[in-house]
Amino acid sequence: MKINNSSYNVYTPARSKIENQQKQYNDLSQQSITDIKPAAKFDTQANKVKMDDTNNIDPQLNSIKEKDALSRTSSDWEYLFKNDKRLAEITAKGNNNPGSLTAEEVDYEQKARGFVNTIANLNEDEKSLYNLAVSKGNSSAAEGISQIALIRMMGHEATTTNGEHYDPRTTEINEENISKLFINSINDNSGNSKNNFQALLALLKEQPTS
Repeated sequence: MKINNSSYNVYTPARSKIENQQKQYNDLSQQSITDIKPAAKFDTQANKVKMDDTNNIDPQLNSIKEKDALSRTSSDWEYLFKNDKRLAEITAKGNNNPGSLTAEEVDYEQKARGFVNTIANLNEDEKSLYNLAVSKGNSSAAEGISQIALIRMMGHEATTTNGEHYDPRTTEINEENISKLFINSINDNSGNSKNNFQALLALLKEQPTS
């Protein structure tokens, strides 16, 4: 799969291996993006977790969350999973019912685990649409929104397979933009990304017009 001439694994709630030191946690639901080229490096500040009141009283937990996933030691991961109660609850929910995490829960999990924070690229209305897809059990539509969030990680310029340039960060998620722009911004021979966008289009068509 390619986005803007760079290879990516689209964010999914599927399990992934980040580093050998994390193999003991492969039974936990993880998200990752790999094969990021230097030109597409991300602002590490975007991955910093916002500390809640519980985390603020644990300096060690805060220190761990300041690190990205690959910079953490085995003891860091052990301490995180043992002491971050909210992360433990989100992980258990995701394991027991894959595809059930809300945008807010995925956002927290991405930050707490030090992963690329794709959900930060969605506004409140888009997060609500993501949550609607989750509530309907429509994981494909939710994945379509996640794909758009990933495209936005590339910055303010994206190019479709038709050679059209646009700013994905300011482009609204609607039927026209999905059909014309977003669906043509990912080269995926498997057809999975296209199917996810089609599911998202179907979900949007179900919504009442204002």
